[in-house]
Amino acid sequence: MPALRYHCSSTHPHFANLLQLLLLSHGFERSASLQAADWSLLWYAGQIDPMKLRALRPSQLCSKFPNSGCLTTKSQLWTTFERMQRKHGARHFGFVASSFVFPEQAADLEECMKAEARAEARGAVAEAERRGNGPRDAADAEGPAGAAQGDHATKGSGVAEGSGTTEGGGAAGSVWIVKPVASCRGQGITLHRSADGALPADVACRRGIASRYIHPPYLVDGRKVDLRLYVLVTSWRPLVLYLHTSGLARLATAAYSLSELGDASKHLTNYSINKYAIKEAAVRAEAAAAAGGDGAHLSGAASVCDGPKLSLEAFRAILEKDVGEARATEAWRRIDAAIAKCVLAAEPMMGSACQTYVPSNGCGCFQLFGFDVMLDASLNPWVIEVNLDPSLATDSPLDLEVKASVLTDLLNVVDAGNPKREGLAPAVAARDDAAVVRLVDAELRRARGGGWQRLLPSPRSGEFVPFMEPSRAPLNELPFEV
Repeated sequence: MPALRYHCSSTHPHFANLLQLLLLSHGFERSASLQAADWSLLWYAGQIDPMKLRALRPSQLCSKFPNSGCLTTKSQLWTTFERMQRKHGARHFGFVASSFVFPEQAADLEECMKAEARAEARGAVAEAERRGNGPRDAADAEGPAGAAQGDHATKGSGVAEGSGTTEGGGAAGSVWIVKPVASCRGQGITLHRSADGALPADVACRRGIASRYIHPPYLVDGRKVDLRLYVLVTSWRPLVLYLHTSGLARLATAAYSLSELGDASKHLTNYSINKYAIKEAAVRAEAAAAAGGDGAHLSGAASVCDGPKLSLEAFRAILEKDVGEARATEAWRRIDAAIAKCVLAAEPMMGSACQTYVPSNGCGCFQLFGFDVMLDASLNPWVIEVNLDPSLATDSPLDLEVKASVLTDLLNVVDAGNPKREGLAPAVAARDDAAVVRLVDAELRRARGGGWQRLLPSPRSGEFVPFMEPSRAPLNELPFEV
């Protein structure tokens, strides 16, 4: 039998090393050229040219779908999400922070910031008068308001007092987080108050997105935390979606506070920013644990913590201890729903692109996404962004453990080692419902051998049917095994 071959388009060793080691251990050989087309698996870095997909041969697999930028480009994610929010309401689609894309919407953002600044100033004056301190001018009113929120919830862990605010507002004044459109690893991110009246000119002229800052967040030992969750889509029509049980919780390295918006160590959890504080954070945590104070959560999770990173398993334990099993379970259910709805929002664009560019000849596509999700102080999930190429770098033993598990299980789910694998697209194109059910169920049985848990189809599928395009509902409601 001819050897299985793969081609990896990445030129960055830190991206490809772990993947290629796993493939080689699974019996694959490397194909040096994409054009050779002697490979059965193409692992593609970056957005793929849809025309490359049109050339796929039967039984070939590609790690990218066409048009995935509607999820993974920051500005397009908001556009995709906002369409569903307008259609179904914020009650169902309220888990991505309100945003403005600039420079196109720079004037709208400035108008919003100025209106909020005026409202906040009036509110501060009214509060001063209520307390009997007499009226103050707007400039005096803004300062103490910001200071009050800056001191909010900088110690301890979990849900802070006054946690009703979810989108960067409240008595402290609205805050916006600005990200360049094509940035990664936390580069170029800045925070700004509505009280400023507008973004700085050098920020507003760039291509980017300004989103309301989620405040107050859920904290771990006084520090901000977000989750890197690994999501796998193996089909868009029908929609087949998985979430891996392994993942990472990434912590900021300084106590959370809105008093210093320019301090990235308080507000950003990107490992590329916080890794330089690993030793300092570890020393702080151990010292605090020895004293019985803040840091006890992280000390207890030392075996699954690499500086500003925790395993998802360790974060689950912290959350459950902090808020109780019932509230923690509900938070995870909300996270699952947010991921499913986010992917559903992209289905019309992604499904159409697949029908246009991916042949129905037995070839196949799949895609691994990195969802960055955070909890606010009320344990509501917020999707911060969706990563096109989640980092496969193994800077620590925890990285190696988590990412090796994710990738090994992925290769098994997509049946990458089977040269006679049967593609789903021909059965869908032929409207052979029995074959569609058989293939999707076979994939589920492979997934059960590892950490991939299927979100769609699942026992909760009925919750999401109202958000599907009516013409696709029958395909998604086939009698799949759950």
